[in-house]
Amino acid sequence: MDFPTFNGETRSEQVQRKVLLRIFIAFFIVLMLLLAGRMYFYFNYKYYPVQGRSMQPTINPEPFVVANGEVYQDGVFVEKTHDIKVNDIIIIKLPIFKNTIIKRVIALEGDKISIAKHGDLQGEYRLSVIRKGSDTVERIEEDYIKSYLEWSAMEYQTYQGMNYQQDFYNTYLRSGDYTMVDGQLFYTLKKDEVFFMGDNRANSTDARALGPCNVNQVVGVVRVTIKDAYSLLRENKLEFEKFKVMSGYFFDKINNYFAW
Repeated sequence: MDFPTFNGETRSEQVQRKVLLRIFIAFFIVLMLLLAGRMYFYFNYKYYPVQGRSMQPTINPEPFVVANGEVYQDGVFVEKTHDIKVNDIIIIKLPIFKNTIIKRVIALEGDKISIAKHGDLQGEYRLSVIRKGSDTVERIEEDYIKSYLEWSAMEYQTYQGMNYQQDFYNTYLRSGDYTMVDGQLFYTLKKDEVFFMGDNRANSTDARALGPCNVNQVVGVVRVTIKDAYSLLRENKLEFEKFKVMSGYFFDKINNYFAW
């Protein structure tokens, strides 16, 4: 027989009430975690559709040209941070442009950088960098850029036997603000300066002509790229894809955090 307890409930009713309470508490905790996650995401991440060709082939490898002349295909999720490193793809907000721009970090404060043609490479341009705290000149081979051939067709300025890319020479070297290392002129990035370039060197307006940006002008770092985002948008599948890829990103991030 199911005898009543001191408050008039039977034992089975009491058990049922406790089970329902636990279910409610678990549901409430899950709801709070979801809300906290959404708030964290809202304040720390932002989605950007990418326009233009300056980051080809890494982003927008086969872009659409839409009615207003804008070029767009891929989309990126960006973590809002100023904590950047070399090779990060970043979003930058410069006062001379209405919209943000997307570029790759090439060099940071204290690094020395130069862009010149090299005879042993059939006159192709290469980035030469002396990293902060080092005396070694690194001539960087970049497997992510669109075309060395197209880049090397851009104008150059000859100075003391070296052919420097014209925009780079005009922006950094013409004033005399340089260091000579092994017969090559280098510009040293000052405090908080970021040297950024597009992967499509022949079709990118970047630090070569604009000068370096300040690290505080960096909106954030690209963490996830959604390929064919414009096609997904037209097919009403973009929101699901955004949810899927960011869920995977956060799952991997949590898994790596707890990994031994």
